[in-house]
Amino acid sequence: MEKITVKLITDGNGNYSLFDLNNELLATTMDSLVVHNKLSIKNCQAIERGYDLDELADEVFEKRPKEIPYVDEYDFKQGVMVGFQKAVKLIGDKKFNEKDMANAVLYGMQKGLDFGKVPETDNDWVRNYIKSLQQTEWEVEIEMIGPLVYPANLPKEGEQRPAFRNKLDENGCLILKRI
Repeated sequence: MEKITVKLITDGNGNYSLFDLNNELLATTMDSLVVHNKLSIKNCQAIERGYDLDELADEVFEKRPKEIPYVDEYDFKQGVMVGFQKAVKLIGDKKFNEKDMANAVLYGMQKGLDFGKVPETDNDWVRNYIKSLQQTEWEVEIEMIGPLVYPANLPKEGEQRPAFRNKLDENGCLILKRI
């Protein structure tokens, strides 16, 4: 299966756009832009977060004891516990939140002011700086599918083999995978 590497970029407001290596727009989640391909917000969020919440929920459901009925208090409690444990594991390497970072930057700026090295600024600048450190771009691959070639439908002499094409989800959106 052929793969194409491209860039997925978010504007931070819930919109995502896909660009090729020449920075040409290939697809977007925004209905206001007319492009040939669409992107699924759910797929883009899964790439941004590093996980798909629906897949996690399905995983938890599949691991439940089969003798427990579909709707049961046990399922609910276990789902909450397993979900919480998974969330802790996913964010385990993130040691500081935005407030912690803001306090650290402000402390450093104040120390600089004490020595006359840093001009005074307001908290909005600090928050904007911290937000600028958040990832807004990911390398992704567009899933592709190619024709199945059986002896009965092999290209005849002089004919070209049919090309690969984009794989689409049930809503006609490109399917992306994080690299």
